[in-house]
Amino acid sequence: MKKNVIFLIFLAFFSILVNYTSFGSKVASVVKQSIPSVVCINCVGKTNANLNPFAGDPFFSFFFGTQSYTHKSSGSGVIVDPNGYIITCAHVVAQAETIKVTLSNNVTFKAKVVLSDESMDLAVLKLELKDKNIKLPFLKIAQKNIEVGDSVIAIGNSFGVGQTVTHGIISAVYRTFGERILSQTDAPINPGNSGGPIITEEGEIAGIANAIATRSGASHGVGFFIPGAAAYRILNRAINGEETSYLPIKVQTADSSIIETLNENGIGITGGITIISIDEGYRTELEPGDVIISFSGQEIFNKEMLDFFVSICPVNTICQTSFIKAKDVTSNEASKIRTVALKIKERPKNKILSESQMVIKKVPLENVVVAEITPEIVESLSLKINKGVIVLQTPRNSQIVKKGDIILELNGKTIIDIKNIEEALNTKQAGFSITIQRGNTILQQQSIIN
Repeated sequence: MKKNVIFLIFLAFFSILVNYTSFGSKVASVVKQSIPSVVCINCVGKTNANLNPFAGDPFFSFFFGTQSYTHKSSGSGVIVDPNGYIITCAHVVAQAETIKVTLSNNVTFKAKVVLSDESMDLAVLKLELKDKNIKLPFLKIAQKNIEVGDSVIAIGNSFGVGQTVTHGIISAVYRTFGERILSQTDAPINPGNSGGPIITEEGEIAGIANAIATRSGASHGVGFFIPGAAAYRILNRAINGEETSYLPIKVQTADSSIIETLNENGIGITGGITIISIDEGYRTELEPGDVIISFSGQEIFNKEMLDFFVSICPVNTICQTSFIKAKDVTSNEASKIRTVALKIKERPKNKILSESQMVIKKVPLENVVVAEITPEIVESLSLKINKGVIVLQTPRNSQIVKKGDIILELNGKTIIDIKNIEEALNTKQAGFSITIQRGNTILQQQSIIN
């Protein structure tokens, strides 16, 4: 009997050892085939430094202003097409004037941004290849859903020391951070990893490394990545010219009282979204007040989740959506879950942006997107003002204006339309002044331009 027990213990230990060795060999094999596709990205550009010693107080900013200076940044990326297309994070290449990409064999190429989406924090680059016949190594983006517990590998230019490989598992999927949706891994991600791939055991891209939760600046096993579906979508938009997806329904995260009522009526959910309005001409049985609880097979807990899943669906996709009618929400009877097919539309060109818009190209407002205020913008952004020029998008580290600011005056000129912006920017002077309305506050700033 004793010999049998010893034999069984030895057999179990041997089985674990064999499995561990096999698993280690599999990881090593995936790393070997993946490394040639991972790149280091180095950027040089200009940004604005706030000269205000009083922590950015708007009053003192008027006197101290800002000053432009050259900055350098670096990160990682992954080749996703043999013709030289690379996916990285938008913040890695933000405000970059020159981009150099170094492959694992130390060969360096120049690159340009083909498409950048700050809402996803993703960008697609294209290598400037002199030899058009060269075919580069690349990784495919995984098409299957990843699950909590799946093993993954992270490769990136950690702390700028060069390609570094770490290993871990998927800790969580589709977490909400502000307006963004990220998945989580305990594979160590460090500064410099941003834009690098999170790779499955099959050697495919599960996502793009994006951020970490840390108190020291280094990894503590809580890293976040942009889901691969978002990377796949932006790649198709960049290469194939696919349009931005849009669901013609305005929603908001459902109040906790609504969720409590639905659970009392036997639904059993942790969140959902309430329909506010539906665009004219969009045919659907949904009505304002209805509550959506799942979309395209995914549970929906808040507005940000719906926005994300809509963004990764190609235009004309039919998505099965589960919802509860408004009348059932207030009923004391058991709520009935219904299903409706929703068609993804192409975002109208003037839905958020007006026809009169421009991207400013002059320091210190370089790459700021502004537009004349239209009724659509007033409705979409719930503005209390119905004319003027609004800031729709800014570089990630903009110190002078923020998204949603109304530009009232620029270089001493009152701003009513885009034409006024152009005239004010063409004024020859050493610096510039600006007056904006941010919420209910009027702010004035003055900048020095080198």
